[in-house]
This record gives sequence, C-alpha cells and structure tokens, in this order.
Amino acid sequence: MPESLWDLKETAKWARNPGEKKAAIKTLSARGEEALPLLEEILAITAYDDIRAVAMEAIRSVREKENPAEKEKSSGTAEKSKADAKKDTAAGASAAEKSKGSSKLADLPP
Repeated sequence: MPESLWDLKETAKWARNPGEKKAAIKTLSARGEEALPLLEEILAITAYDDIRAVAMEAIRSVREKENPAEKEKSSGTAEKSKADAKKDTAAGASAAEKSKGSSKLADLPP
C-alpha cells in the first residue's frame, strides 16, 4: 500500500535516519504538483543542509516536469541575475568611492 502524502511529509520532516528523509522527499517529488506545498514545508522546517538540498532539487524537478519551458527561463534568469549582481557591485564600489571624500557623522565636531 503506497504511503499517503501526509505520511511521507511527516517522515521527511521527523525521521531520525537522513536516508529515510531523503527517500520520502524523492517519493513526494514523484507525486508531482500535488506534493509541492509539502516539499516547500519540508524545506522551511529542516535545518540540515543535505536534506534542504534534496528538497530544493525535488521542488525544482517537479516544477520542470510541470512546465518544461520554465527550465529555459530559470537558466536565463540565473545568467541575468549574475549580470545584475556584477552591476550592483560596481555601483556600490563607485558610491563608496564618492563617499570617501565626504564628512561622516563621526567626523563632525560635537
């Protein structure tokens, strides 16, 4: 008898054995879109990086199965965010250079 979604979620959240948690997460991801809220809950609850990684991968996998075009968007978005991060870093550096010559509150007399 297959386990219910609730049983799988509880196993993924509270099992002592990390292997059981990972197996439950993988089984949930095989259930498709109906398991997404449960996988997100597991991701929010767990403190273990390896379990979080498995949950994030499961969520990504379910979303890609449901919407294959999203994979192309997400890879394009990732490249765009890297470029934006570089621009923000450059802008922050130039703002810091501009503020070097200005007075700061700690520099003013009492």
